[in-house]
Amino acid sequence: MEGVAERIRQAVRSQKRIVLITFHLKEKGERDLETAIQEVLTHFGKDDLVGPVHAAIRELLQNAAKANLKRIVFHDLNLDPTNPEQYEEGMRYFRESLVESRIAEYQSRLKAENIYTRIVIQPEAEAIVFSVENRFPLYPSEEARIREKFASSAAIDNLYDYYMEFSDHIEGAGMGIAMIEILLRQVGLDSRSFTIHYDPVTAHTVGRFLIPLTEDVKTNRHKFEELLQQKDVEPHQLRHGVRNGEVPLPLVYRPRT
Repeated sequence: MEGVAERIRQAVRSQKRIVLITFHLKEKGERDLETAIQEVLTHFGKDDLVGPVHAAIRELLQNAAKANLKRIVFHDLNLDPTNPEQYEEGMRYFRESLVESRIAEYQSRLKAENIYTRIVIQPEAEAIVFSVENRFPLYPSEEARIREKFASSAAIDNLYDYYMEFSDHIEGAGMGIAMIEILLRQVGLDSRSFTIHYDPVTAHTVGRFLIPLTEDVKTNRHKFEELLQQKDVEPHQLRHGVRNGEVPLPLVYRPRT
């Protein structure tokens, strides 16, 4: 029987997308992910980015896995995550009770309820697209915090400085978002190539970044900024319209379903 590693190599040679689905990434899944990243970046002459890309995807995977677990926690505690007080109550329980060593205990529950994380590596003519997706929209508090972390990391060049400035009031997810943005910037990539958003077409929350293969790549954030200027609206109004399907955001890259 043909192994996963060989199927990955064939997909890379054919420039087909690679999709890995996981409920809880174990050792074999880690090896498959490492193989996919190594093979695709080496094929396109970007093997110097293997380490940073792997670190970024692992961070997105951890955030996605925790987001999936939150759904179970809030459901089991009968809490409304759109209510700020109830959201904080659920998060206190989450932080105090769901330590890393206990996450694997939920694997059967995640499988039974089909709560998965999907990793997509998609070669395109102008860029390699790396996406980590889960099946749920962001809670309002999550979206606000993510936007805050993007803003706070924009002017900081290294993680040490970021940690020293914000360590008193950051959560793990916030540190992870800052790490990815700063890491991509340090290896010479446009930080606007990294986005976290809800895709109304696939109904997935997507963490995505691009590795350009040409010099004139326009990222999804570029497109969003262009729409802002064209429509002369506030960013939150445009985001609301895109999320509800009222404004078709012409995403440059969206994984094929």
